[in-house]
Amino acid sequence: MTSARFTPKGRNPFTPGAGLQPPLLAGREDILALFKDRLGRLEDSGQGHAMLLYGPRGMGKTVLMERLQDDLGRSGIHTAWINPKNGSVPAEALAKLLPKSARMGELQFSAGTGPLTELAYALKATWTLGKGGQDLFSDHLQAACKKISRVLFLDEAHTLNKEDATELLNMAQVVYGRSRFMLVLIGTPGLRQIIRRAGAFSERFESASLGMLSESAAQDALRVPLKKGGIDIDTECLLEVVRDAQCYPFFIQQWGEALWNCAAQDGAQRLTDDQVQKAQSTIAEQRSDFYSGRLREIRPQGDLFAATIAIADAFAAAEQYDEQGIAELIRLALEDRIPEETKREEQAETLLQELIAIGYIWQPVRTPYLQPGIPSLMAYIAQRRDKRHPRIPQETLLQLSQESCRRATP
Repeated sequence: MTSARFTPKGRNPFTPGAGLQPPLLAGREDILALFKDRLGRLEDSGQGHAMLLYGPRGMGKTVLMERLQDDLGRSGIHTAWINPKNGSVPAEALAKLLPKSARMGELQFSAGTGPLTELAYALKATWTLGKGGQDLFSDHLQAACKKISRVLFLDEAHTLNKEDATELLNMAQVVYGRSRFMLVLIGTPGLRQIIRRAGAFSERFESASLGMLSESAAQDALRVPLKKGGIDIDTECLLEVVRDAQCYPFFIQQWGEALWNCAAQDGAQRLTDDQVQKAQSTIAEQRSDFYSGRLREIRPQGDLFAATIAIADAFAAAEQYDEQGIAELIRLALEDRIPEETKREEQAETLLQELIAIGYIWQPVRTPYLQPGIPSLMAYIAQRRDKRHPRIPQETLLQLSQESCRRATP
């Protein structure tokens, strides 16, 4: 009698897509605990708070904050989730923060004229049950937050235009200074630049950053969901997969999906090198699409591309560079392209900030050094150099790193 062919239990749980909840949110317990601690203080003190969560794309910022939102909802705290549209905050979405009694008077947008943005007008709008010409939204929200704590999650906040960012931060400062209100801004590393430009009090925001998983967390993110499906994986194979993914959460989900599918196709209850090699072909196709998309974003022509190649060379040579070191590196990469020194320095600073904004490089909280957003992307970029992008000497790269380390040492 032949044994039945193995079939994994349930559907493939892995979710390699933007904003999708993974089957196991591994390695993020400390960040969740930090946010919950700040919310506990908010409840105890009666005063609010503003927090920033940033990191490169694919790190799981949205799914982490959605998990927090779910937890808060179960505890009775009122929450609202908003995504900007074309750089603006949908003014009507802010009404989600208010109790129904306040929402009986809808914002009258039709009278919004002059230089104010839609959001600015909405925050100062006439309410059918209130007075005109005052910041009545802030008044209503402040009163509501004295009864029930409220949290506004603003995702993709790095896309905000300066005007809306300023209006939102001003409103939040008024409200959370006097009631139990928390504003949570979520975005790529460029979010910090947006906040600095939008308000002089932005330094009062508490920042948290989300980077790569630890190796043990990445292993758990794969092994535990596979095990629930009845699938085992050889230890060495698991290590090989995690290292190939470089502990990048998005790549971990891609690998999990591919390995689960291989187990189902082969009827393999235990994953070995055979299944890993089969999954590797799927992963290679997905990575090619991923890298091609990021390459288009970097624009494989001109100064920005020259800067990305130089930075890829730098991180292949050493690991520690501060912003000043990377700015100097970009200036060196532009020497043949921009002969005039002043223009070259200005362009180098512009390119540095652009690369931080898109997460090609970034600086985590409490770290003096910049890091690659996705290390394997840098290797992909470096392979596309041509004679227009000469290598900067290795000794120069090491010198820039050493100087960065000296500046970072108290």
